[in-house]
Amino acid sequence: MKTGEVVIGKPVYTVDQGQHLGKVCDAYFDPEFRQLTGVVVDSEGGIAGKAMQLFSRNRDERIIAIESIQVLGVDALLLPNADAVVKSKVGQTLPGHILWSSIRGRTILGQDMKLATAGDVQVDDSLNVVGITLAKVLVDGKLKTVDIVPRAAIVHHGGPAGGEISIDLNQV
Repeated sequence: MKTGEVVIGKPVYTVDQGQHLGKVCDAYFDPEFRQLTGVVVDSEGGIAGKAMQLFSRNRDERIIAIESIQVLGVDALLLPNADAVVKSKVGQTLPGHILWSSIRGRTILGQDMKLATAGDVQVDDSLNVVGITLAKVLVDGKLKTVDIVPRAAIVHHGGPAGGEISIDLNQV
């Protein structure tokens, strides 16, 4: 199983021209939170570039659909060519999809009680969601003994807006 390091921070290159397109700065999961569907590429370097992206309402988001990635390597992502990158206004390319970065820090609820805080998402080799690691456990009991809340235990993932994650403790 892999967490965010499988894609986040990896450089992206084209195979046809060896062009460096930037680094993966985030990723999208499908609306059902079952599979990784795309990655976001940040072409702006350094702190100034990141600040510009955070505060610009009209900025373009550069997204690569998972099926467009030719190689998801250990050190880099390879695309056949630069045409695999789609530019769109933020939030308009993949409506309803969930950003990887929005999962971290969400409250995890069970039986209407705060249980934990979400850490990272774990995916398998096929990029299917396996579960969520726990950053902080707020209660004693079963959750203190597990490293991951399995996908099958997630009743509601909180949606793209960053809501709370509800789990079924019996499935943990």
